[in-house]
Amino acid sequence: MASTGKECGSGPTGHRRSNGGCITCRIRRVKCDEKKPSCRRCTSTGRKCDGYPPPKQPRLDAVSIVVMGPATGSCSTPGACPARSRQSFQMFSQLYAPMLSGYGTEGFWGMVVLQASHVDESIKHLVIAAANLSSSNNIPFLAHYSRALQILSRSQNVDVIIILIACVLLTVCEELQNRDDSARRHISAGERILAEQDGLALGPWRDSFVLKEIMSTFSRLCSPRPMISRVEGL
Repeated sequence: MASTGKECGSGPTGHRRSNGGCITCRIRRVKCDEKKPSCRRCTSTGRKCDGYPPPKQPRLDAVSIVVMGPATGSCSTPGACPARSRQSFQMFSQLYAPMLSGYGTEGFWGMVVLQASHVDESIKHLVIAAANLSSSNNIPFLAHYSRALQILSRSQNVDVIIILIACVLLTVCEELQNRDDSARRHISAGERILAEQDGLALGPWRDSFVLKEIMSTFSRLCSPRPMISRVEGL
Protein backbone atom coordinates (compact mmCIF):
# COMPACT_ATOMS: atom_id res chain seq x y z
CA MET A 1 0.00 0.00 0.00
CA ALA A 2 0.99 3.57 -0.36
CA SER A 3 2.14 5.58 2.58
CA THR A 4 -0.28 6.68 5.26
CA GLY A 5 -1.92 10.07 4.82
CA LYS A 6 -1.44 12.75 7.50
CA GLU A 7 -4.10 15.30 6.63
CA CYS A 8 -7.26 13.31 7.30
CA GLY A 9 -6.09 10.40 9.39
CA SER A 10 -5.36 10.27 13.06
CA GLY A 11 -3.43 7.90 15.24
CA PRO A 12 0.14 7.24 16.27
CA THR A 13 3.05 8.02 14.03
CA GLY A 14 6.60 6.78 13.97
CA HIS A 15 6.14 3.06 13.30
CA ARG A 16 5.56 1.09 10.13
CA ARG A 17 2.56 -1.14 9.66
CA SER A 18 3.44 -4.71 8.83
CA ASN A 19 2.76 -5.62 5.21
CA GLY A 20 1.62 -9.03 6.41
CA GLY A 21 -1.13 -7.80 8.74
CA CYS A 22 -4.78 -8.68 8.26
CA ILE A 23 -7.07 -6.33 6.34
CA THR A 24 -8.96 -5.23 9.46
CA CYS A 25 -5.81 -4.29 11.40
CA ARG A 26 -4.34 -2.50 8.40
CA ILE A 27 -7.49 -0.39 8.00
CA ARG A 28 -7.55 0.30 11.76
CA ARG A 29 -3.81 1.09 11.69
CA VAL A 30 -2.98 -1.20 14.58
CA LYS A 31 -0.29 -3.84 14.90
CA CYS A 32 -1.48 -7.30 13.83
CA ASP A 33 -0.18 -10.54 15.36
CA GLU A 34 -0.69 -12.16 11.92
CA LYS A 35 -2.17 -15.37 13.31
CA LYS A 36 -4.07 -17.26 10.61
CA PRO A 37 -6.78 -17.74 9.59
CA SER A 38 -7.97 -14.99 11.99
CA CYS A 39 -5.68 -12.79 14.05
CA ARG A 40 -6.03 -12.64 17.84
CA ARG A 41 -6.06 -8.83 17.74
CA CYS A 42 -9.47 -8.95 16.06
CA THR A 43 -11.01 -12.03 17.64
CA SER A 44 -10.03 -11.05 21.18
CA THR A 45 -11.97 -7.79 20.84
CA GLY A 46 -15.01 -9.34 19.21
CA ARG A 47 -14.23 -7.99 15.74
CA LYS A 48 -14.49 -10.00 12.56
CA CYS A 49 -11.06 -10.54 11.04
CA ASP A 50 -11.34 -9.97 7.29
CA GLY A 51 -8.33 -12.18 6.61
CA TYR A 52 -5.15 -11.44 4.70
CA PRO A 53 -4.61 -10.03 1.21
CA PRO A 54 -3.43 -12.52 -1.39
CA PRO A 55 0.31 -12.52 -2.15
CA LYS A 56 -0.28 -12.05 -5.86
CA GLN A 57 -0.03 -8.41 -6.91
CA PRO A 58 -1.46 -6.86 -10.10
CA ARG A 59 0.91 -6.47 -13.00
CA LEU A 60 2.49 -3.07 -13.53
CA ASP A 61 0.68 -2.68 -16.85
CA ALA A 62 -2.61 -3.04 -14.97
CA VAL A 63 -1.62 -0.10 -12.78
CA SER A 64 -0.86 1.99 -15.86
CA ILE A 65 -4.33 1.25 -17.22
CA VAL A 66 -5.96 2.56 -14.08
CA VAL A 67 -4.19 5.88 -14.05
CA MET A 68 -5.42 7.14 -17.42
CA GLY A 69 -6.47 10.74 -17.01
CA PRO A 70 -5.55 14.31 -17.80
CA ALA A 71 -1.85 15.01 -17.73
CA THR A 72 -1.63 17.89 -15.33
CA GLY A 73 1.36 19.51 -13.73
CA SER A 74 1.87 20.49 -10.15
CA CYS A 75 -0.60 23.04 -8.82
CA SER A 76 -0.16 26.05 -6.60
CA THR A 77 -0.08 25.81 -2.83
CA PRO A 78 -3.73 26.78 -2.17
CA GLY A 79 -4.88 23.54 -3.85
CA ALA A 80 -3.12 21.46 -1.23
CA CYS A 81 -3.93 23.58 1.81
CA PRO A 82 -4.35 21.18 4.78
CA ALA A 83 -7.31 23.12 6.20
CA ARG A 84 -9.11 23.06 2.85
CA SER A 85 -8.28 19.37 2.43
CA ARG A 86 -9.78 18.50 5.80
CA GLN A 87 -12.90 20.49 4.97
CA SER A 88 -13.22 18.75 1.60
CA PHE A 89 -12.81 15.34 3.19
CA GLN A 90 -15.56 16.14 5.69
CA MET A 91 -17.82 17.39 2.90
CA PHE A 92 -17.27 14.18 0.96
CA SER A 93 -18.09 11.93 3.90
CA GLN A 94 -21.19 13.91 4.89
CA LEU A 95 -22.61 14.95 1.50
CA TYR A 96 -21.12 12.99 -1.38
CA ALA A 97 -20.89 9.50 0.12
CA PRO A 98 -24.65 9.25 0.88
CA MET A 99 -25.45 10.43 -2.68
CA LEU A 100 -23.27 7.85 -4.41
CA SER A 101 -25.54 4.82 -3.93
CA GLY A 102 -25.95 4.66 -7.70
CA TYR A 103 -22.21 4.06 -7.93
CA GLY A 104 -22.05 1.23 -5.43
CA THR A 105 -23.22 0.09 -2.03
CA GLU A 106 -23.64 2.17 1.10
CA GLY A 107 -20.98 0.00 2.73
CA PHE A 108 -18.51 0.78 -0.04
CA TRP A 109 -18.89 4.56 0.21
CA GLY A 110 -19.67 4.83 3.90
CA MET A 111 -16.98 2.44 5.15
CA VAL A 112 -14.57 0.99 2.57
CA VAL A 113 -13.64 4.24 0.79
CA LEU A 114 -13.47 6.38 3.91
CA GLN A 115 -11.38 3.83 5.82
CA ALA A 116 -9.06 3.27 2.85
CA SER A 117 -8.52 7.02 2.55
CA HIS A 118 -7.01 7.02 6.03
CA VAL A 119 -4.35 4.46 5.11
CA ASP A 120 -3.61 5.16 1.45
CA GLU A 121 -2.43 8.46 -0.03
CA SER A 122 -3.88 7.93 -3.51
CA ILE A 123 -7.38 7.20 -2.18
CA LYS A 124 -7.20 10.19 0.16
CA HIS A 125 -6.31 12.52 -2.71
CA LEU A 126 -9.05 11.11 -4.96
CA VAL A 127 -11.66 11.60 -2.22
CA ILE A 128 -10.60 15.22 -1.74
CA ALA A 129 -10.49 15.76 -5.52
CA ALA A 130 -14.05 14.45 -5.94
CA ALA A 131 -15.28 16.74 -3.17
CA ASN A 132 -13.82 19.75 -4.99
CA LEU A 133 -15.39 19.10 -8.39
CA SER A 134 -18.29 21.44 -7.65
CA SER A 135 -16.07 24.32 -6.65
CA SER A 136 -15.70 27.28 -8.99
CA ASN A 137 -11.98 27.09 -8.24
CA ASN A 138 -10.58 23.99 -9.97
CA ILE A 139 -7.09 24.28 -8.49
CA PRO A 140 -7.83 22.02 -5.47
CA PHE A 141 -9.33 19.35 -7.74
CA LEU A 142 -6.39 19.42 -10.15
CA ALA A 143 -3.85 19.37 -7.32
CA HIS A 144 -5.29 16.32 -5.59
CA TYR A 145 -6.31 14.46 -8.77
CA SER A 146 -2.83 14.89 -10.21
CA ARG A 147 -1.21 13.80 -6.96
CA ALA A 148 -3.33 10.64 -6.86
CA LEU A 149 -2.35 9.73 -10.42
CA GLN A 150 1.33 10.29 -9.62
CA ILE A 151 1.17 8.00 -6.59
CA LEU A 152 -0.64 5.23 -8.47
CA SER A 153 1.71 5.38 -11.47
CA ARG A 154 4.90 5.35 -9.39
CA SER A 155 4.00 2.70 -6.82
CA GLN A 156 5.45 -0.74 -7.52
CA ASN A 157 3.35 -2.98 -5.28
CA VAL A 158 -0.05 -1.37 -4.89
CA ASP A 159 -2.58 -3.55 -3.09
CA VAL A 160 -5.12 -4.82 -5.63
CA ILE A 161 -7.98 -3.68 -3.38
CA ILE A 162 -6.61 -0.12 -3.39
CA ILE A 163 -6.41 -0.17 -7.19
CA LEU A 164 -10.03 -1.31 -7.47
CA ILE A 165 -11.20 1.42 -5.08
CA ALA A 166 -9.20 3.94 -7.12
CA CYS A 167 -10.91 2.74 -10.31
CA VAL A 168 -14.31 3.56 -8.83
CA LEU A 169 -13.23 6.99 -7.59
CA LEU A 170 -11.63 7.82 -10.94
CA THR A 171 -14.88 6.79 -12.64
CA VAL A 172 -16.87 9.15 -10.44
CA CYS A 173 -14.44 12.03 -11.07
CA GLU A 174 -14.67 11.53 -14.83
CA GLU A 175 -18.47 11.26 -14.92
CA LEU A 176 -18.82 14.40 -12.82
CA GLN A 177 -16.89 16.13 -15.60
CA ASN A 178 -19.11 14.52 -18.28
CA ARG A 179 -16.16 12.49 -19.55
CA ASP A 180 -18.10 9.30 -20.17
CA ASP A 181 -15.47 7.63 -22.36
CA SER A 182 -12.77 8.06 -19.72
CA ALA A 183 -15.16 6.82 -17.05
CA ARG A 184 -15.87 3.66 -19.05
CA ARG A 185 -12.14 3.03 -19.46
CA HIS A 186 -11.66 3.09 -15.70
CA ILE A 187 -14.58 0.68 -15.22
CA SER A 188 -13.11 -1.65 -17.85
CA ALA A 189 -9.70 -1.45 -16.17
CA GLY A 190 -11.22 -2.54 -12.86
CA GLU A 191 -13.09 -5.39 -14.53
CA ARG A 192 -9.89 -6.62 -16.18
CA ILE A 193 -8.07 -6.54 -12.85
CA LEU A 194 -10.86 -8.54 -11.21
CA ALA A 195 -10.72 -11.06 -14.07
CA GLU A 196 -6.94 -11.38 -13.81
CA GLN A 197 -7.15 -11.95 -10.07
CA ASP A 198 -9.07 -15.18 -10.64
CA GLY A 199 -7.95 -16.60 -7.30
CA LEU A 200 -8.96 -13.51 -5.36
CA ALA A 201 -12.50 -14.61 -4.49
CA LEU A 202 -11.28 -18.11 -3.57
CA GLY A 203 -8.35 -17.04 -1.44
CA PRO A 204 -8.02 -15.09 1.81
CA TRP A 205 -10.45 -12.46 0.51
CA ARG A 206 -13.40 -14.83 -0.01
CA ASP A 207 -15.14 -13.87 3.26
CA SER A 208 -13.98 -10.26 3.15
CA PHE A 209 -16.61 -7.57 3.62
CA VAL A 210 -14.34 -5.26 1.63
CA LEU A 211 -14.19 -7.57 -1.39
CA LYS A 212 -17.93 -8.16 -1.39
CA GLU A 213 -18.62 -4.43 -1.33
CA ILE A 214 -16.15 -3.81 -4.16
CA MET A 215 -17.59 -6.57 -6.33
CA SER A 216 -21.14 -5.30 -5.73
CA THR A 217 -20.01 -1.81 -6.64
CA PHE A 218 -18.48 -2.92 -9.94
CA SER A 219 -21.67 -4.83 -10.70
CA ARG A 220 -23.63 -1.60 -10.29
CA LEU A 221 -21.14 0.39 -12.33
CA CYS A 222 -21.78 -1.96 -15.26
CA SER A 223 -25.56 -1.50 -14.98
CA PRO A 224 -27.66 1.47 -16.16
CA ARG A 225 -27.82 4.11 -13.43
CA PRO A 226 -28.80 7.76 -13.11
CA MET A 227 -26.09 10.34 -13.54
CA ILE A 228 -24.99 11.95 -10.29
CA SER A 229 -25.46 15.69 -10.04
CA ARG A 230 -22.77 17.95 -8.68
CA VAL A 231 -23.25 19.14 -5.15
CA GLU A 232 -23.24 22.91 -5.07
CA GLY A 233 -21.43 24.91 -2.43
CA LEU A 234 -18.58 22.53 -1.60
